[in-house]
Amino acid sequence: GLIGMTQRVLVEKIDRKGFATGYGEHYSPVRFKADEKTRLKDFRDVLVTGLESGEDPNLIAETIT
Repeated sequence: GLIGMTQRVLVEKIDRKGFATGYGEHYSPVRFKADEKTRLKDFRDVLVTGLESGEDPNLIAETIT
């Protein structure tokens, strides 16, 4: 799987709670806590740490750069 791997994510949305979502290199949806460097339509490198529960889950990640 992708857990434990790094992914380059294209940021498509940042919600009011400060979480960014976008798609990784393998077209998997990824969600992570946005920081001051996170901007819409930019790429961020993240480390995939888990998977949300539910019917259509996102990968959960942390920024690494």
